[in-house]
Amino acid sequence: MSEIRVDSITDEAGTGSPSLPNGLGVTGNIDVSGKLTNGGTAGIEIDNAGRIIQSNQPYFLAFGKPSGGGNSLVFGFDTVQYNNGNHYDNSSGKFTAPKSGVYFISATLCYDSGDGFMETRINGIDDLGAHAAEGNRLTTATITYITELTQNDFIQVFTQMNILSSTPRNHFSAYFLG
Repeated sequence: MSEIRVDSITDEAGTGSPSLPNGLGVTGNIDVSGKLTNGGTAGIEIDNAGRIIQSNQPYFLAFGKPSGGGNSLVFGFDTVQYNNGNHYDNSSGKFTAPKSGVYFISATLCYDSGDGFMETRINGIDDLGAHAAEGNRLTTATITYITELTQNDFIQVFTQMNILSSTPRNHFSAYFLG
């Protein structure tokens, strides 16, 4: 097996990002382990088992009894468990996309009236909705999907019904896929 070792690539002209004049063409396999960095900060790490770790990947998870309900935006969950990059604002219920790309979005709300409707809104405009009807019983409505967002787009959850205080059932989350 051939091996290429690179300690560093330096742009001798000092005009910007390090580059190779004609790019880098590779045929075959490149075995990589360690960290790919940007200015000394690890952006991507590949561990010895081959797992890719992206420590700066934007994501959040909020759950518990939210404020709002009864024809309003949902905000102020009891717990914000994760908020990598601080792109979710619990006081407004807004997740703001830090960069353009594809995002995984999920939200579930629990209703005690047996009837529930919720939707996600991107930049205040209806995007995707869910309705649940179970007569006089406890019910949940769930939205889970993948969507493209442009940098600084924001997404929120809206409901038209009263939300039941149910910590394991009410949640809102997003994750940047790429």
